[in-house]
Amino acid sequence: MFYEEVIQRLIKEEKNPINKMYLNEINIHSKKFSEILNKKTDFNEHIKEIANSMTEFSATLTQPKYEYSKVNNSGFKSKSKLFNPYYIDDLLTKIIDSTGVMKNNSMKWGMKTFSTEQKFHFRKLYDKDKENVFTFRKSEPVLALVQPVDYQIRALHKRTFSKYIISVPIIIFDVKKVLTVDDAIKFNHLANLAFDMNSASKAIIVAENLERGFYYNLDNSYIDKIFVLRKSYINGKKLRPISDEVVRSLIETVEDILLPDENEMNVVFSEGVIE
Repeated sequence: MFYEEVIQRLIKEEKNPINKMYLNEINIHSKKFSEILNKKTDFNEHIKEIANSMTEFSATLTQPKYEYSKVNNSGFKSKSKLFNPYYIDDLLTKIIDSTGVMKNNSMKWGMKTFSTEQKFHFRKLYDKDKENVFTFRKSEPVLALVQPVDYQIRALHKRTFSKYIISVPIIIFDVKKVLTVDDAIKFNHLANLAFDMNSASKAIIVAENLERGFYYNLDNSYIDKIFVLRKSYINGKKLRPISDEVVRSLIETVEDILLPDENEMNVVFSEGVIE
């Protein structure tokens, strides 16, 4: 779990006894959320409970005592990883796991890079040094599901292969507490790179809130969807609850991407329409 790993690291590194106590408190709340998220029941049957638990856990992190106080020399600065919405990463991990795709041992999930700007240098096939027949770069790390692939090249009738391992993006995510237009623009660049590598890849943003005045047109964007969990713009410290409807929509979207539609032809035969 992303959040628990972060908490454990912070507890280990923290020297201030008051802050260490705070971190242990937060760790208890984090484990409660994890227990609900990982219930051994049908994932889709307790979406409302998951959304409520996310609301409660995120509210815990807004308690004033956890904010840095120069007077008391305690608390955490706003840029601390403690306040990053890693619990959303945990939700996405659970969604990915629930599809069963991770049973394919070669599929990779987490903060990953994917291959970009691939180029084939055909003249190199005839050089003695065949190391650079195919070149590519790596993206910056992003929360992603990627498929590493062995890639081998040789000229017809030649014996020797040039071998490479490339990472093909399947879905990339950007997770934000408050989504800004600048965030969307930057992520669109990554989404463009992913699309160039795999035109079937998907790019999704999941945010708690939007910045005030947020407007971003997806029509000419490589971003496929933006999910706003609280259905709101940021409004000071007043937070709306996490919407179970949005969580459900997020789950359905990921499942539609990763799971084959076994009912597609049944719909054709019952309705006589292919869309």
